[in-house]
Amino acid sequence: MQFNRGRSLRGTLSWIILSAALIPTLLTSYYLIDRFQRVAEETAFSSLKLTANVLANDIERAYQLLFASLHNTSQDPDVIYAAYTGVFGPKAKLKLAALSEMHPAAYGIFLVDKSGWPVEVVPTSFELLPLDPLNSEIEQFFADPVNATQKITDLNDVAYLDRIFSLKEKDRKIISRTSDHMFVVYSPLWVSAVDRAEAHELVGAIIVLLPVHAIFENANTLLKQAGSGQIEMLDILSDDSLLRLEAQHIATDDFRTIQIPLKLSHQHTPIEIVMGIDRSQALASVKDLELQQWTIVSILALLFAGIALFASRRLVKPLLKISGLVERYAKADYHAQTLKLPFIELQRIALVLDQMAERIQDDQRELEMRVASRTRELQTTNEELTSTMERLRATQDQLVEAEKMSQLGQLVAGVAHEINTPVGVSVTAATLLQDEMTQLNKAAGENQLTRSGLEQHIDKTTQCAEMILSNLNRAAELIRNFKEVAVDQSSEQKRFFVLLDYIKDLLTSLSPEFKNHKVEITTTGDESLTLNSYPGAFSQVLTNMIVNSVRHGFDPQQQHHISIHFHTDTENLILDYQDDGKGVEEKALKRLFDPFYTTRRASGGTGLGLHIVYNVVRQKLGGTIQASSQIGHGVRFQLTLPLNPPD
Repeated sequence: MQFNRGRSLRGTLSWIILSAALIPTLLTSYYLIDRFQRVAEETAFSSLKLTANVLANDIERAYQLLFASLHNTSQDPDVIYAAYTGVFGPKAKLKLAALSEMHPAAYGIFLVDKSGWPVEVVPTSFELLPLDPLNSEIEQFFADPVNATQKITDLNDVAYLDRIFSLKEKDRKIISRTSDHMFVVYSPLWVSAVDRAEAHELVGAIIVLLPVHAIFENANTLLKQAGSGQIEMLDILSDDSLLRLEAQHIATDDFRTIQIPLKLSHQHTPIEIVMGIDRSQALASVKDLELQQWTIVSILALLFAGIALFASRRLVKPLLKISGLVERYAKADYHAQTLKLPFIELQRIALVLDQMAERIQDDQRELEMRVASRTRELQTTNEELTSTMERLRATQDQLVEAEKMSQLGQLVAGVAHEINTPVGVSVTAATLLQDEMTQLNKAAGENQLTRSGLEQHIDKTTQCAEMILSNLNRAAELIRNFKEVAVDQSSEQKRFFVLLDYIKDLLTSLSPEFKNHKVEITTTGDESLTLNSYPGAFSQVLTNMIVNSVRHGFDPQQQHHISIHFHTDTENLILDYQDDGKGVEEKALKRLFDPFYTTRRASGGTGLGLHIVYNVVRQKLGGTIQASSQIGHGVRFQLTLPLNPPD
């Protein structure tokens, strides 16, 4: 027998000692590391929150400064004059350039007249940039001079942004643009009459292009300059994200995020910035501490493992001695041996084992004596049982053969009774024929034979001859059918036969069995089906089933029906037998094929009919038989027989 090393007592004790030492250490380590991670993450989040608020304030101040600078520039006479006259104004261009330098996020500044035509453009490269995507907003801006004030709109035009960035960044390449949105700021230019302060005229506007990409990049640049390398701006929201899908990080689990709303004037749609801190960088110091702690735990685990192994060996060694003693006892070596064991409990176990060995020896000697005695008794009983079984088998075989011969005798008696009728009619007709011939000879001898008398004698003679011939043919048919069935039942030979014709011949020979019953038998199946099988076996099976139905299931005073249907599949013949008799109870159905089981033993039943059917189907024909029944609905037998039964 092989033992599983992992289930040994030494290994179990080692694991118990090691677990008792390591589990508290591991739980404490997990707790401390989790606490360190939580503290580090909360500290990082506090830093994120503070930095996000500072950045939001810086962005708000930058935009307030932009709008204030834009307001002052919008009131500058040189700028207003340039928009009013629509001519080149170098002073206006310088002031627009100063405004652009003050606000790096402003990629382009346009000075347009009241018809929306650009007068001055900063930078100069943007003179090639058309304002077509802004025409509708510009027209709405100048269409209502009374309500024209500074305002911000959001433009989402990928092709237009591509053109802007290609003009702005023509001296250097942009790796990727984070957003396809751009804020457009409109500031009106008014000219006032010298003599009437209330008379104002909207003569133009300053248009500032603020790509969201520039705002995003400037914010991250400020964060890097402030030394907040772990903190990044992840997204800008205005109802939805203003960044491209590939630039958004807010859905990842790598960042701890916070959303801060921006308080911007002239902006109707609220804007929020999403800030985040990289978890892995925030927890870098904790990772170093965790590595050190796991190193200490590993060293402790090795130390505890050595202690556990040493302690388990000390504890298991005495048990191994006891195990060796038990193994010797298992091999029937009961010689007493003294074991030196360190523990009182183990010494008691060894003493009990010695006592058990002595008791086993005593019991073994007594058992050997009992076994020898019982063996002699069993041999005698076995011989008697063998002899009884042989007699029972011989008796059963004799009863089965007697049942077969009884059925054959009943068949002979029935056929003899059937033959008696046509033979009796033939004798009567022959007697009449003899009388007619005597009268004919007498009339001829006396010369009294007339033509009409001769014709009457001829008619009667013909009728008697036809009657004799018909009844003798009927008797010959009965004898032929009986001979064929009787020979098949007593023969074990395999031969070819047409199944439907054979069943009809069998039913003809069985007609005396149910002539006192009102029984109708219908047989359906392939008329041309020819089998190479044992017709005698089929005869025994069908005869026993029909006789069983007539004797046990039918009421002589009622009309009954038996249906026999057969068909074939690829390899088998399926024969379905069903009657409409009394049926069989479920308890009796389970024992229907048992030998000597009958419900009419007082009426002479032997209980061997269906047992013969079962044996013939299983052994002779090599098939199976199943019975089913319901009380009041008759019994059904389903036979599955191979088309080529074993020889």
